[in-house]
Amino acid sequence: MKKITRATFKGFVKRNRESLYVKVKSNFDAMVDGVRPVNGGFEPAQEPWNEVMREDSLGIRGVWLVGNSRDYFTPYEDDIFTGISCCNCCGSWIVAIQK
Repeated sequence: MKKITRATFKGFVKRNRESLYVKVKSNFDAMVDGVRPVNGGFEPAQEPWNEVMREDSLGIRGVWLVGNSRDYFTPYEDDIFTGISCCNCCGSWIVAIQK
């Protein structure tokens, strides 16, 4: 299987912008100075609440890319969704579309 890169991820988001779902599995919590798990399912992708976050999040709430080869991407597939899972020092999430 071909390696998933940041460019692959950005292309997937661009091609499927209107039908994206996001599942946040963990995110950074400054109160504990670390990443904490998040319990939740897939939700339709939403715009970030802060314009400053737009570049690093690709315009998707719950996504945060750190760059410099520190984002780790893997393919994701279940009975309902197919997409890309990502993890880094800010958390982990899945961006997917319905099959």
